[in-house]
Amino acid sequence: MTKLERVNDQIGKTKAKIAEFQERLRQLEQQKSDIEDKEILQKIHGFKGTRQDIMAFLENCKKVEVVPETKPKEGGNVFSED
Repeated sequence: MTKLERVNDQIGKTKAKIAEFQERLRQLEQQKSDIEDKEILQKIHGFKGTRQDIMAFLENCKKVEVVPETKPKEGGNVFSED
């Protein structure tokens, strides 16, 4: 087997592994989404209120702006511009 053939063989194996990992990632993301949906439904079903209360709550949730959490750099300050 020539050097070029070995490299081409490695490329093929690597592409196959990437395809496997992409499929596994897709499955995990779907699983995560399913779990999140189930948790949301459980919370809604556990909510003590009328249907109108739940709908009003969900409408208010749409209006809330979510600010991502900022983590400081290791040994640094969140506001430093290193």
